[in-house]
Amino acid sequence: MTSAIKATIDEFTSPSQPSKPPFSQSRITQKIRSNHSKRTEPLDSIRETSPDTGAKSDVDDSMSSTTALDPESPPLQSTTKPRRFPNAENITVDTINSHTYTAECPPLDIFIRTSNVTRLSDFMLWQCHENTHIFFLKCFWPEFDLWHFLPVLLEWQWRQKKLLEKESPRK
Repeated sequence: MTSAIKATIDEFTSPSQPSKPPFSQSRITQKIRSNHSKRTEPLDSIRETSPDTGAKSDVDDSMSSTTALDPESPPLQSTTKPRRFPNAENITVDTINSHTYTAECPPLDIFIRTSNVTRLSDFMLWQCHENTHIFFLKCFWPEFDLWHFLPVLLEWQWRQKKLLEKESPRK
């Protein structure tokens, strides 16, 4: 249940925007223009220098070459769009039901808890509704067999019969 609520919250708190490419096209274009304007030597005259020869390197260590742009390069154009969040007022019972693992399953008619523990512990809590019959048995799960299930089934049938008798005079 908590994973269904978390998935619903994640869906309704994340902006719904189209997926964008990992790199901005305008940023790539600007970087290429910036690098092209700095180049004074032709490409075929590139020299290799080793750090221990004492020769001056072509790389400026003061700034990262991936983030430094030439001051004369054209400014970046903003392509960000305003964020649009889904309306939280649209969250309903059906919204939460659609995010549960048992979304396609019908509601429970019978819920049996073994080991004589009289609590649900958030297990299937959302799937239990007002007409779910909950039974707490004293046996442990490995001991649960047909002889433990038959009295539960008979009790449930008897309750269903009483429920139908109550509803029939109303009609």
